[in-house]
Amino acid sequence: MIGVLGSGSWATSIVKVLQEKDNGVINWWVLEPEVRDNVRKEGRNPLYLSDVQLDKDRLYVSNNVEEIINRSDDVYVVIPSAFLQGVMEKVEWDSMVGKNFITAVKGLIPSTHQTVSEFLNLEIGINADNIAVISGPTHAEEVSKGKKTFLAVASSNRELSLKTQQTLSCDYLTPIVYDDVKGIEWAAVLKNIYAIAGGLTQGPEGGDNLTAVMVTAVLDEMAHFLQIISPSLERRIHDFPYLGDLLVTCWSKHSRNRTLGEALANGTPLSTALSRQKMVAEGYFAVKSLKQIIDQRNISMPIVRSVYTILYEHVDIKEEIDRMIRNLL
Repeated sequence: MIGVLGSGSWATSIVKVLQEKDNGVINWWVLEPEVRDNVRKEGRNPLYLSDVQLDKDRLYVSNNVEEIINRSDDVYVVIPSAFLQGVMEKVEWDSMVGKNFITAVKGLIPSTHQTVSEFLNLEIGINADNIAVISGPTHAEEVSKGKKTFLAVASSNRELSLKTQQTLSCDYLTPIVYDDVKGIEWAAVLKNIYAIAGGLTQGPEGGDNLTAVMVTAVLDEMAHFLQIISPSLERRIHDFPYLGDLLVTCWSKHSRNRTLGEALANGTPLSTALSRQKMVAEGYFAVKSLKQIIDQRNISMPIVRSVYTILYEHVDIKEEIDRMIRNLL
C-alpha cells in the first residue's frame, strides 16, 4: 500500500497521480481538520488545489502519521522541510523498518542543514536503499490539471527507482530514472533559492531580459556547487532535473520563491511578502542553511550570498540587488 505525508499543493497532486492507476487505497496523512473532513466528504482539499477532484472512496485519511506509515509499504514524503523533523521524530523506529520513503521535498532540514534523504538516512536511520528522490520540473498546479511533464526519479536502489517510476507513470507524467541522487536533490534545493534571485530581477528596473542574464549566471554557480558537493563526470547540467527545474521555478507564475523575490524587489516588506503566501517558499529557509555550508567549505557562490543578505541581514534591498547584478558577469 502507498502512503502520502503532507496536504499541500504538491501532496494533493501526488495523490491525484497515484489515483490515476489502480494503486488501491491511498493512505493520506493530513494535519488540518478542515482538509480531512472535506476530503472524506467531498474528495477535495479546500485549502490547496480545491478544484481537483479526488476519489474519496480510495482514500484513507488520518492525522496520525504513525498510523499512515504503519499501513503503507511506500511512503511519499511531501512535508515542507522546515517541519519535517518535528513530524518524523514522533514516529517510533519500528514503524519505519523495511518501508520505502520517496521524498518530494525540495528543501533542507534547518537544524542539521541536511537534504531530506540525508536526514532520513543519517538521523532517522532509514537504509539508503529504502529512500528515493523525485524532482521536477513539476509545478503542482499544472500536474493536477493533467498537463504533460517529466519527473526525475533517483535512488541508490535501482529496483526502488523502477518501482517508483512505474507507480507514478501516467498519461501526463513521464518519470525518468537517474543515478544522480545527491545532485538531483541538491539541484531542487538550489533552484528555489535561485528563483528568489530571479524574482529580485523583476523589480522596476528589471524584467525578463535581466532574469535571463541571472539564470545564465546561476546555472554556472549551480554546476560549480554540485561538482564540489557531489562530483560527477556524467551529470549533464542542461538536463531537465537541473536546468529545466531551474527555468520553470525562475519564470513560472506558480513559483512561490520567484513571487517572494519579486515582491521584495517591488518594495513589499519581507514579513508581508511571507505572510501573503499560503504555501512555504522553501528557498527562504534553504538559503540560511546553505550559507552556513558554503562558509564552512569556503565555496564561492555570490548569488546565494546576495539572496541570504537580502533575506536575513536587513540591508537596503535595492543596493544589494544592484550589487548582485554587477557581479553577474
